[in-house]
Amino acid sequence: MQSINDVSFLNKTELSCIISPKSANEISEIIETINKWNELNPKIHISVAGARHSQGGHIASKLGITLDMKSLSFVDSPNLKNGLWTVKVGAGALWSDVHNAIKMFDGHSLANKVQQSSTPFTVGGTLSVNAHGRSFSYGSVIHSVEKITVVLPDGSITTASRNENPFLFNRVIGGYGLFGVIVDATLELHENHYLKSEATYFNSPEEYIVILDKILKDTPRHIIERDESGSIESLTQSPIAFLFATLALDRDGFMTKGTAYTYRQLVDVDRTGTVNPDPKPTLFNPRALLTKIGFWLKRKGLLASTAQKLQYKFLNTQDTHLKVLTPPIKPILAAASKKNPDLLQEYFIPVRHMPEFLGHVKEAFLNNDIKLSNASLRFIPKSTTSSTLTYESATEDQLAIVLYFSLRLNKENIDKAKIWTRDLVQKSIALDGRYYLPYQQWPSKAQFEQAYPSYKVFKEDKVSLDPNDVFSNRFYEYYLNSSVD
Repeated sequence: MQSINDVSFLNKTELSCIISPKSANEISEIIETINKWNELNPKIHISVAGARHSQGGHIASKLGITLDMKSLSFVDSPNLKNGLWTVKVGAGALWSDVHNAIKMFDGHSLANKVQQSSTPFTVGGTLSVNAHGRSFSYGSVIHSVEKITVVLPDGSITTASRNENPFLFNRVIGGYGLFGVIVDATLELHENHYLKSEATYFNSPEEYIVILDKILKDTPRHIIERDESGSIESLTQSPIAFLFATLALDRDGFMTKGTAYTYRQLVDVDRTGTVNPDPKPTLFNPRALLTKIGFWLKRKGLLASTAQKLQYKFLNTQDTHLKVLTPPIKPILAAASKKNPDLLQEYFIPVRHMPEFLGHVKEAFLNNDIKLSNASLRFIPKSTTSSTLTYESATEDQLAIVLYFSLRLNKENIDKAKIWTRDLVQKSIALDGRYYLPYQQWPSKAQFEQAYPSYKVFKEDKVSLDPNDVFSNRFYEYYLNSSVD
């Protein structure tokens, strides 16, 4: 008997055991055994964990088995086919592991197309929540995956892509570990082009919409054509590589003023493979230690203006894809604690409704005296092809509103947080938006069903593929497999 928790320290769960498999065959044997057991005996559930950054009960089921995937951390050499690059990686590999393999290979410097905004996450975890980054063209990570290897609920091992087992491809990615275990993924890459950054200040959300509308009107989108196997046949890239904005956190401009960042792709390719160093904050690394101290102060609402000036300076010096994808994160994570962890929330709002929703966010955080450490806006292009339980809109572009804050964990604070979170979730639904599912289990079941009407198909497909209920977690048990609200 042992327990597991995630980085939020909100979801401590007692387990039967944690197993760290080292191969697809080991995973297959474990799952096949539990599947047969569950046919005739009280159910034992399997959950999947990586770096444990999902904060909503996704990595464990009470008294179940959690598969710790970090041992499956291999990264193969990149592969060139038809002039386009891919790389096969284990589900337990961190994005920093991927960068180490692709930043310099056979005279080429390569970069992944989609990644969360920093690197401490496992590739399998990123795929399981169908995460997005700050890429202008690609939206969620499913759009940059060629194929995956999956262990199914009966223990069989198979591959899935857009053309081979597309049913699985669209459910396992963004499936929160409920349809199968991702063993590895083949990711699509491009060369590590130089970038030119542009920063524009704005004084209101409405002013940012004007800036964004002009960029969207004047900028062609990317075009991808795929062959019968689902591999890229031809690709026309947009001149914009990354597009996002940061919001002011100081008293005068809080959640109103901000800076819009646009990174335009240049023709030249970086041949050095330079990434940003990410050292642990120690006395032997004073710069990282000062970053940790500065972020600790920022979490208390101090030196917000100074911190954002430094952020502005840093972002404007990022001149390649790999540099944008590798911001230092260890000193920031080190500023958190078990009693006062860093939490995340994220809302996907149609571009036209963003100013109205930001007004509600501002009110919620000011009224409840919650200190924001970072707030950003990321462009999410509309998409008609994504995961089943998707946050992407098929009809209009969205802005992801990403909120990074800390909360002292006690019953009073958590109860209050549930109230204002449910209020923001309801506002997002009313504005044709959604909230992101990897975070706190604070929205109600009714709100989940409103925000994600595809939950019925998701649940039906899960039961059909996993009749013996091999895969489960606390997220599934609360939102999809109970009558609790």
